[in-house]
Amino acid sequence: MVTHVKEDPEEILKDEEAAARDYSKPVVILLKHPVKFAGQEILEVTLQPLTGRHLRGISGKSSLDELMRVAAKASGLSDKVFDLMRAADIMAITEAVGEAL
Repeated sequence: MVTHVKEDPEEILKDEEAAARDYSKPVVILLKHPVKFAGQEILEVTLQPLTGRHLRGISGKSSLDELMRVAAKASGLSDKVFDLMRAADIMAITEAVGEAL
């Protein structure tokens, strides 16, 4: 039996951070690359605890597109804001959504 051994300290830290998150409370994710939208600079994304309202209409396959839609609903931000974000920020946000599911 082969198991995956995590040797990368960053990978271990990410797992510890995910385990430490309490998804029954809002989760704040600081953007590495803030975006401007409608005259405002967005520095962080706050994800509210997920409910059925946030999950309505998704197939359950957890594609990146679906995770982004859930994140937009849970944050109250427009999908257009997510279109402006850099990939690193999208991945951090969608990872948090995926972990909360």
